[in-house]
Amino acid sequence: MTIDNLALPMTVPPMLAQHAQDAAFYWMLRDTSETSPHLTLEKLTHIETMLTAHLDGLLIAGSAGMSPAEAALARWRSAGEMFVCFYLAASGHQHSSAEKLLAQAAKRADTLLRGLISAIASLPTTLARQWIPHCSASSVPALQVAALRACALLGAPALDALATPLASLITSSNEHVRAAGCRALGVARDDAPALLQTALTDEHLCVRAEASIALARLGQPQAMELWRCVSSQALIHDQASGWHRKQAERRLLRWTRHLACQVTHGHPQIMQLLARLPARVSLCFVLHHADPQYLGFVLHHLDDPDNRRYAAWVWQCMTGNDLTANGLTLAESPPAQSGSINQDQIDFDNGMLLPNAAAIRAFPARYPSQGKLLQGQSLTTAFALSVLENAAQAVRAIAATHLTYAYPAYPILLRGSVQQQMQAIRALRLHGANLTA
Repeated sequence: MTIDNLALPMTVPPMLAQHAQDAAFYWMLRDTSETSPHLTLEKLTHIETMLTAHLDGLLIAGSAGMSPAEAALARWRSAGEMFVCFYLAASGHQHSSAEKLLAQAAKRADTLLRGLISAIASLPTTLARQWIPHCSASSVPALQVAALRACALLGAPALDALATPLASLITSSNEHVRAAGCRALGVARDDAPALLQTALTDEHLCVRAEASIALARLGQPQAMELWRCVSSQALIHDQASGWHRKQAERRLLRWTRHLACQVTHGHPQIMQLLARLPARVSLCFVLHHADPQYLGFVLHHLDDPDNRRYAAWVWQCMTGNDLTANGLTLAESPPAQSGSINQDQIDFDNGMLLPNAAAIRAFPARYPSQGKLLQGQSLTTAFALSVLENAAQAVRAIAATHLTYAYPAYPILLRGSVQQQMQAIRALRLHGANLTA
C-alpha cells in the first residue's frame, strides 16, 4: 500500500482543539498588549500572524473546526473563546451558531462581551457591516454596546452601518449604551460635539467620562469634567472588592490616562489629585502626563514594596535611562510568596526589575526640564511617531494618545489591528503632521 491510496482523515480533532486553544491564547495576548512594558510592534505583528494562522486552520475545517471552539467556550466561558467562536461563525456564515453566541454574550456580558466586540471589529469589512446593524437593531443593550464599541475600533466609516441612528442610541435608557455611543462619537461625526455636550450632563459617571474623552479627541477638551469623574471613580474603586474592584480599576486607569494627557502642565491641584488616587494609578498619571516636575513623586515610590518595580519602570520610560545598562537594579529573587498574589509578585512575573532605589536617586539623569518628557526626549510629533514604530506597547500608548489629541482626524487605536495602526501612522506622515511640532 502506498501513501497515495491511504484513507487519511480530512480533519484531526486534537489538532483542531489545539488551534482553538492557541487562537484564544493569542487573542488574549493581543487584547492585553496595550499595557505591556515589553511587547513591541514587531512582536504584536507576530502575535496577529499566529492568531490569523490558527483561525484559518479552524475555518478550513468548517463545522469540524467550530466544535472544539464551542467546547472551549463552554468550559472556560471567557472572552478569548467567545472571540474565536463568533469570528468562526460569522466568517463561515453559520448564522444560527452566531445568534446563539450573541445570546451567550448578552447573558454574560461582564466576561464575554469584550471578545464579541473584538470579533466583530476583526471581521472582513463586508461581514462586519452585516453584524454591526444586526446588533445595533437589537433590543438587547449588551448587543447595542457591542455594535457601538466595534464602530469605535473600526473608525468613522463603520458608523454608517448602524441600523439605529447614533443620536438615538446615545439617548438610550441604558447608561452602558449611552457610554458606548460616546466612544463611537469620538471617532468623528459632524453632529458629535452637540450630542456629546448633552452627554456631559448625564446622571451616570461612565457616560460623562466617555463624553469628556470623546470631546477631547474631537479637539474640545473637557479636563475638569473628566477630573471630577476620575475623583469619583477613585472612591468607587476604594470601596469595591473582588471582580468589581478589578473592573473599577480598569475604568479608572483608562480615564486617568486620558486625563493626564488633557491637563495642562503646571496645574496647581495635580498633587492633590495624585494623593487621592491609588498609588499605581497615580504613577500611571505621571507617566502619561509626561511632566518632569513629578519625577520626584516617582522616586518616592521606589520605597513602596508593592509598586517599586513599576515606579522604576516609569522613571526609566520618562528619563530614557535603562535600568540594567546603568546598573540600577538589585540582585533578583522571587518576591516572598503569601496566601494571595500581591502586585510586586505580578510585576516580577511580568519581567519588571527590582530597582536599586539609592542608585537611581543618585544617578545623574539628564533630560529636558520643560515640555512633555518621554524616553529622555521632548514628546514632539516626530518623536511620537518614532515611538509608535519602535517602543513597547505601554510606551506606544502614551505617544498614540498624544498624537490622537493633536491630530483627531488620524486616531491611532492600539486595540486596532497592526494594519490599521500603520495606516494611521502613514497618514500622519503624509498628510496630517508638521513633524517639527
